[in-house]
Amino acid sequence: MTAAVTVPPTTPPGPYTVTLQATTSAGPAPSTQSFTLNVVLNPDFILSEPSPFPNVKAGGTGTSGLIDIASQDGFSDTVMLSCAGIFGNSSCSIVPSTVSSFPSTATLTINATNASAGAYQIAVQGTSGSITNTYEVPFDVGDYTISGTQTLSASPAGSATANLTLTSTYGYSGQINATCDASSLAGTQCTLSPANPVTINADAATALKASFNITNNAAPGTYPIKIDTQDVSGTPSHTWAISLSVGQDFTLSTPTPASQTIAPGETASYNFNVFPVGASFTDAVTFSCSGAPGPCTFSPSSVTPGNSSAAIVMTINTTASSADLFRFRGRAIFYALWLALPALAIFGSRRRSQKCRRSLHASSLLALFALALLLNSCGAGGTNGGGGGGGTPGNQQQGTQPGTYPITVNGTSGPVSHRSSPVKLIVSGS
Repeated sequence: MTAAVTVPPTTPPGPYTVTLQATTSAGPAPSTQSFTLNVVLNPDFILSEPSPFPNVKAGGTGTSGLIDIASQDGFSDTVMLSCAGIFGNSSCSIVPSTVSSFPSTATLTINATNASAGAYQIAVQGTSGSITNTYEVPFDVGDYTISGTQTLSASPAGSATANLTLTSTYGYSGQINATCDASSLAGTQCTLSPANPVTINADAATALKASFNITNNAAPGTYPIKIDTQDVSGTPSHTWAISLSVGQDFTLSTPTPASQTIAPGETASYNFNVFPVGASFTDAVTFSCSGAPGPCTFSPSSVTPGNSSAAIVMTINTTASSADLFRFRGRAIFYALWLALPALAIFGSRRRSQKCRRSLHASSLLALFALALLLNSCGAGGTNGGGGGGGTPGNQQQGTQPGTYPITVNGTSGPVSHRSSPVKLIVSGS
């Protein structure tokens, strides 16, 4: 067996008797063995940290912490201090480089110019004659990362928002200033929220929002946007790239007139325009309508606004009921026959005798009466389903119902679609 004896630092020098005793259950009496331990002075120096080394910011050139140098057993020689390891661009430095009174404190400065985020340690070495002591100093190099929106799309006169997250790594904490570079798209306004400086707490995440307002004359295309961030101390710093695509867009004017009144069977026309948003709109726009009581037609059926406006006419067709049509046709023929009666009378007076004239008048009246009966029969047959006499009112053509119809024009070009403000069409009763 091996016995280890630990001597407290405050033990006075001198000889000490150490006795070992061995026992066993149900055995003979305990056995003992003694030896002498001579405690002698051991002059030395001790290196330590009064507190953990602070977090080092990535790229930083001067993060400092304290190193304590203490005397043991009356040590009083001079100690030379140095960094035993290599770290970053300039490793580290310690000031003062020598101490000869105890206790003493030195300042350790770490250079992290070329260091990336991570956990590290560096050795502080003290030398005095034949005595060399080393103390390992653990520390973290902290940084932050940016994540979030990388691509945006917007239309001229539109807006877009990028949502970003600033995340602390390896204990980074600090304040950063953020700026937005949207110079590639002239006139674009960029607003960052929250305002500078933005605080990032250790091992936490902070939201950063970038909002863009696009000018109404922005040309279609893809533009690089940069969000630059930098710790208020100078390091670390990071840039986030966003690709902003500006597409084409168009608008529809409100059709005119705002309201029209027509009877069933008549048509109504409305005029409106298509305008490009921004410099131009070079794709074809097609049209449809919603809310109309009948079919809508557009002239022309599609337009390409280009860098100016394009005029469109929308026509809405309505239909009359079959009863209205038959009544109209019957009345027209009946009135025509009645208008022809005087002509028959005049013709007879010139060509015939008085007796013949009376006979012609009687014949004319009889013919008109027969035609009137025929027209009434045709009207009834049409109304009841086609002249067969056996139809039902359910077969009658309904026609456009009277009422007020709000109508909206829809313009579409690929994924881009817009609607106009509604107008009214009033269909009057029969």
